Amino acid sequence: MQRFPGLFPLLRALVDRDRRPGRLLVLGPASPDLLHQSSESLAGRIAYVDLQPLSYDEVAAHGDLMQHWLRDGFPESFPAADEAASYRWREQFVRTITWYIDILESTFMVRLLRPYFRNTKKRLVRSPKIYLRDSGLLHTLLGLHSWDALFGHPAIGASLETYALEQILGVLPEWQGSFYRSSGGAEIDLVLQRGGHTVAVELKSTRSPRVSKGFYMAAEDIRADERYIVAPLAQPELIPYGHGAVLCRPESLIRQLSAP
Repeated sequence: MQRFPGLFPLLRALVDRDRRPGRLLVLGPASPDLLHQSSESLAGRIAYVDLQPLSYDEVAAHGDLMQHWLRDGFPESFPAADEAASYRWREQFVRTITWYIDILESTFMVRLLRPYFRNTKKRLVRSPKIYLRDSGLLHTLLGLHSWDALFGHPAIGASLETYALEQILGVLPEWQGSFYRSSGGAEIDLVLQRGGHTVAVELKSTRSPRVSKGFYMAAEDIRADERYIVAPLAQPELIPYGHGAVLCRPESLIRQLSAP
């Protein structure tokens, strides 16, 4: 249909000739422009069905639960001859998804935060994190209209991370940003590096944050020169937090790292 969008007027005529529901079935991916065109050409004559990957109930006769869990339900993945064939198909599919993510990154809609790799022999998470670059857009996507809605939502931590991350990296382009996460659970939300100087930053959404020992373990792993806990404090102060860390607001951290 994406190659022949002119078929919509023909479909409209066929539907008007015989209005029995479900007589015509159109399959395939649809771009936003195509959906807009179809809604105009076939208004009152079309219904959309979101086809999910095959559920376990649908394929239980052809494989066990563990196979479905590993491969899930894309029609080319689940019934593949072996695990290697299934993986190859999923790998190709992921490359398509990555292409779309690259477009979002190049249009400054998302930021990919790469993992930290240096100066440690521990097993680390190697996949990048994906953040929207605008917290307002995140709130709109989540349907959050007010402060009350935001503070009562489970995504408030992700919201603060989105906001603080972009504030810091957007204003401090001379600092290289990454994140650190080991297989043992030690984690740093944001690692900032400039020259030989390394800063560990934990991002928290509450004014009285509790920091896990995993942050301090990770800071030791990367030999961080400074440690900051960034939170939405009432005042732009630098507050000693313990274990060599400082509690502050995003702009206070920016001022500290902007100093010559």
